[in-house]
Amino acid sequence: MDTSSEKNLFQADWENHHITQRNREPMHAPWGAYSNELEAASADRTASRYVKSLDGLWKFKLVPHPDEVPEGFYSQTYDCSQWADIKVPGNWELQGHGYPIYTCQLFPFNTKHDTGQYILDPGADAARLTEKQLNYNLNPPYVPEDNPTGCYTKAFEIPDGWQGREVFLHFGSVESAFYV
Repeated sequence: MDTSSEKNLFQADWENHHITQRNREPMHAPWGAYSNELEAASADRTASRYVKSLDGLWKFKLVPHPDEVPEGFYSQTYDCSQWADIKVPGNWELQGHGYPIYTCQLFPFNTKHDTGQYILDPGADAARLTEKQLNYNLNPPYVPEDNPTGCYTKAFEIPDGWQGREVFLHFGSVESAFYV
């Protein structure tokens, strides 16, 4: 039996408004990491030898719900070779995975009559979706059962010249909750 009090005990991070981060550095202006004053004066963070872009092709798998994320997929020994390639930065819906959700409204949901039932607005892709994928009861902050979740992997090496330095991963844009 799934009561509200039981659900709160096992609430996912992305459904808990008290959790805005875990183990993240405090937010600040992106100053950059430069090797000298001339580099810093250019204000071009990408010109620094202490910046490594991870843009490009990543391995990607889309699953219907966070509970279906393959266990341990992020480990070096997990075989993701059969996963799709996806461009990062990018939007998975515009690269053939899932369907776009238009968010030009307060929520990407429209009410369906006055029943408390809500419907996703998938636009032209509606014909491809099942009734279950379209309809669900909205119960903030809990997300619907149909909650597409993307899994990304990318192998890279830290340059030798970075030994002894702090290394940070910077994500310039993430639309929703994510784990690294």
